[in-house]
Amino acid sequence: MNKILIVDDEIQILRSFRRLFLESNYEAYFANNGLEALEILENKQIDLIITDIRMPNMNGYELLEEVKKRHPKVLRMVISGYTDGDRIYKALENGLAKLYLLKPWENSTIIEILDKAFKVEEILKNKKIFELINNIGNLPSIPKLYNEINFLITKDSNIDKIADIIEKDQAIASRILRISNSIYPKKEIGSVKQGIIYLGLSIVKNIVLTNSVFDNSRINPYIQELLWTHSSMTNNIMLMIYEELLNKKLINAYKSAGLLHDIGWVVLLENFKEKYTEIIKNINENDDSNISEVERRFFGCSHEEIGGYLLDWWELPYPIVESALFHNTPLDSRVINKELVCIVHISSYYSWKLVNGDSFFKRKLNEDVFEFLGISLDRFEMLFDNLQKNTK
Repeated sequence: MNKILIVDDEIQILRSFRRLFLESNYEAYFANNGLEALEILENKQIDLIITDIRMPNMNGYELLEEVKKRHPKVLRMVISGYTDGDRIYKALENGLAKLYLLKPWENSTIIEILDKAFKVEEILKNKKIFELINNIGNLPSIPKLYNEINFLITKDSNIDKIADIIEKDQAIASRILRISNSIYPKKEIGSVKQGIIYLGLSIVKNIVLTNSVFDNSRINPYIQELLWTHSSMTNNIMLMIYEELLNKKLINAYKSAGLLHDIGWVVLLENFKEKYTEIIKNINENDDSNISEVERRFFGCSHEEIGGYLLDWWELPYPIVESALFHNTPLDSRVINKELVCIVHISSYYSWKLVNGDSFFKRKLNEDVFEFLGISLDRFEMLFDNLQKNTK
């Protein structure tokens, strides 16, 4: 039975949680301040902590910092009011929280989120993934530049300082300019600082992450560029769907889901070049082949699972991990943020068409996602046709 720790300074909130977990499949513990929570964590093997953000003495953000340092394997989730939105998003962006929920909540929603989160944990702890990781040796680690940017963000440093350190790495600087100009072609962005302002720090940080994996790989340069273009274009289409079809603003912490969704492919292509050549041949010869199933026959796990494992290891928010794990099966019952994963699924499929990669990496589109999102396929394809014309 998984153990949950709930932390909130409001007695009424804790009482509500006590009632909620009374007949659940979870063993729940409760604390009304940060110090009490840390004491419970020292004495009990907690699997997941849910904490409020706004608390006296040690607030939820400070508590999560301590939990991450002392108990890194504990899943971290924040729950708070709408007025604490900025703090919640900061916790997500800085890797302190993997999930969030705003008050007031539905009891069934919390239980559903927990159930799904632990099911995803089961996937990420699959023995076959660990066996493959052991064969690989070393997974790509978080680059020094990423940590430097994170440190400057936590110190509320200005954009000029962050732009200065990025400009020292010409590869990253050029990626930022390319991506920002592809998203905002009419702005004619000419400096890293401008690129940061338009993209936002979350996307910039994850460009650094993605670039470190691509630049350190030994993949054929043509395929490497194809995958990079596909990833950045997937991200562009994802943002376009949110803004122009759903009329929604995606929170900054999730704005790189498209950029990172196929990161597992890079890891497999780099470490198992000959085997992956066989996989591509197998898929291209059999129209009904499912790429993930073929990968599992060869490796015991798929590029989605490797990507999800890597992004989880990097402490990125759960919806980004889900976008890697489920972008080919977006309506899977284990997905928490189905909206985002469905949009990444659409974006990835059409991105391959845009970069002419669909003849190399065959993908299948689940058209049911359009019904789930409440948008028509025809309306999307009109938008996509315009994007295609502007890209040529």
